[in-house]
Amino acid sequence: MKEIDYEEKETKKKRKSDGGNPLVSAFITFIVCFLAFVIYRNYYMTIDQQNTIDNTNNNEVSKLEKSVTITDNGIADAVEKVYDSVVVIETYINDKAYSTGTGFVFKTNDKYGYIMTNHHVIANSNKIKVTFTNNKTVEATLVGSDEYSDIAVLTVNKKDVISVCEIGSSSKMRVGDTTFAVGAPIDSSVYSWTVTRGILSGKNRLVEVSGTNRNNSFIMEVLQTDAAINSGNSGGPLLNNIGQVIGVNSMKISDAEGIALAIPISSVVSFMEGNDMELTEDKTVDGHIEYSPHNALSDEEDSEETVRKGKTSPLTIVLAILLGISFLLNVVLIVILVYRKNKDIVVPVDSRDRTDFEIDIME
Repeated sequence: MKEIDYEEKETKKKRKSDGGNPLVSAFITFIVCFLAFVIYRNYYMTIDQQNTIDNTNNNEVSKLEKSVTITDNGIADAVEKVYDSVVVIETYINDKAYSTGTGFVFKTNDKYGYIMTNHHVIANSNKIKVTFTNNKTVEATLVGSDEYSDIAVLTVNKKDVISVCEIGSSSKMRVGDTTFAVGAPIDSSVYSWTVTRGILSGKNRLVEVSGTNRNNSFIMEVLQTDAAINSGNSGGPLLNNIGQVIGVNSMKISDAEGIALAIPISSVVSFMEGNDMELTEDKTVDGHIEYSPHNALSDEEDSEETVRKGKTSPLTIVLAILLGISFLLNVVLIVILVYRKNKDIVVPVDSRDRTDFEIDIME
């Protein structure tokens, strides 16, 4: 028998080991980067919001300082603008004086001047007289009135009209804006064309009102002001700080101080349009208010404020980019590792893996 040694080379399939799970490492890396970004972003946004609040407070202080300066100048110019358009109204029943109130000229045409007042001022009367600031008294004609809107319209000869007031916008007024009233409270022979000043205390108030005959009541939507309104002021104008009419003074809360109510000029406009009369609410009132506190910032400052609120920190942008790169790298790494994990790698077996075989060959 012949003994022959054969040395055979074998190959062995081995998988490379990296000393841990690469998928877990990649996932942890991504989570750490993501959490770092979230923590920083929240911190930055908190700081930015605090800066925004601080800057807003500073702007409000600046607006307040400008407003105080304006307040010191008073509203004399606005009062002069509207003063001569306000009239004292006296009503009569069978030639006997019945009541007094206030009205204002809001329009003229080729023949007539139109005066607005409250329905309850002229209700039940059969003669109406109006007195202008030059003490001229003329008889007025009732064009129409409505109990539920508490609005009445009178006409006088155009030549008797001294001035026409400007209609503003009640819808654009803000709570806290300056208001003032001109009227003839208590005794028209003594206190005619009294000016009282306050602020707009509330909007869209709903109050229950008793009808003229006291047998019915209804709900009215009104403006609230703390400008002093007394008996005799009814029908007079409530005005903004540049002398535009924003309401028609109508009533007060008798058992409270500083709660006077006026019909919004927007409601009056609706009433007039429904009765085919022209009364246009000013649509550009904000453009005319040169000294309004909410216009204290210039257009440039407003633009800067808008840009400031919308800007993003450069560091935040860098972190976002790094997070994105980290995410992409981890995705690539995971793909590579998965691919290599599923692929067999064939390597030569070293000398320790060799095997000697003895084979008996039968001759």
